[in-house]
Amino acid sequence: MPPVVSWTGVGGTGGRNQVDPQICFVALGPSAGKGASGLWKYGGAERLVVILANWLAAQERRVNLIGIEPAYWLDAGLDPSVPIIVPYRADSGLPGLRSLHPRFTGTWGAMARANADVYVQSGAGYLTGIVGLYRRFNNRKMLFMVTSDTNVDPDRVKRHFKVAGRDRIAYSHGLRQADRVVVQTKWQQDMLGHHYHRGSVVIPQGLDLSSFLSIDRRTDEDGGSVLWIGRASRLKRPDLLLELARRHRKVPFIILMGPGDEPVYHDQIRREASELPNVELFQSGTVDIVRIFARSALLVNTSETEGFPNTFIEAWASAMPVVTLACDPDEVICREGLGLHSRTLDQLSRDMVGLLADPLQRRAVGERARAFARRSHDIRSVGPRYLELFRDLFELTSGTYPSDEASSMAKS
Repeated sequence: MPPVVSWTGVGGTGGRNQVDPQICFVALGPSAGKGASGLWKYGGAERLVVILANWLAAQERRVNLIGIEPAYWLDAGLDPSVPIIVPYRADSGLPGLRSLHPRFTGTWGAMARANADVYVQSGAGYLTGIVGLYRRFNNRKMLFMVTSDTNVDPDRVKRHFKVAGRDRIAYSHGLRQADRVVVQTKWQQDMLGHHYHRGSVVIPQGLDLSSFLSIDRRTDEDGGSVLWIGRASRLKRPDLLLELARRHRKVPFIILMGPGDEPVYHDQIRREASELPNVELFQSGTVDIVRIFARSALLVNTSETEGFPNTFIEAWASAMPVVTLACDPDEVICREGLGLHSRTLDQLSRDMVGLLADPLQRRAVGERARAFARRSHDIRSVGPRYLELFRDLFELTSGTYPSDEASSMAKS
């Protein structure tokens, strides 16, 4: 177990140092244990937090995390050496008042106990506003990390989610207070400037790719399965993957599906997948994901909207092409030759079959993709960029207001 500071605990993990700022990830996580599936729900934002916190800990930097369920973060892979500060008990508070107490008061108190120089938060919403207020009244620094296109495009939020007005207001306020904003793509940077008038810096996700880079594709002449990974969500559209499986009965498919917020849809996908003999369905968190990648020939993505999917990076590190229906961040797949951006389901069907039938092309694309992932997304190369950013934040004078930096950061 990590060193857990209980919700009644006191004290943080040290003072401050100009060269080595203390960093706190304000992440919270689930507030009511595991869902009906009995599994935790993880997303790209949680993965990014865990990987970056682990890398900082491995560099012997001072880092801690504010989270409601310590077991959740351990299960997500957080290094046990990273202290977890629990802001409040998941079951505390009265209906209608929980957003103020304990969520606001508990998070504020946990940030005080963390006693950090830089507070890092990702995921647009009410929590962004809390961290922004704390930063404003306590003369600390705040970094906000964009992890989805919906964080920068209000129109996508309206189309796909029901978000309370309170959360939208809190997010806008917190975003204005952030000293720096990190985005995943140039498109996100442009949209953030257009909709929120905020400058930002583009830093690619950094993942621990060592296990995926070790997958050997030299004997991959006979192909493998078509892999799909995502939550059981209509936004991710696993039903389209099942449609491909119905069209191509001789092609093996693997679905690695995580729990979503739509149990009826989840059960529907599981039932339909069980009726297709060429589909294997696994629940995420129950299998060795590296072995699943090793068994697969290419990754298919059917999502309507994404940020920069970690699964793309993991597929590329595994020397595996990506065939995507709608999502190609900054057109990197087309620009770097990392797979195919199909745009329609019929074209995706043709692209998928073409790559499966051509092992030489698949290998050439895979080798190019692996080199790109190693060069651009390995945490060993991305991590130092975050560390430099944290140091720059700490050196900002207390009178510097975020908007003063917008134009220079937008050029970065």
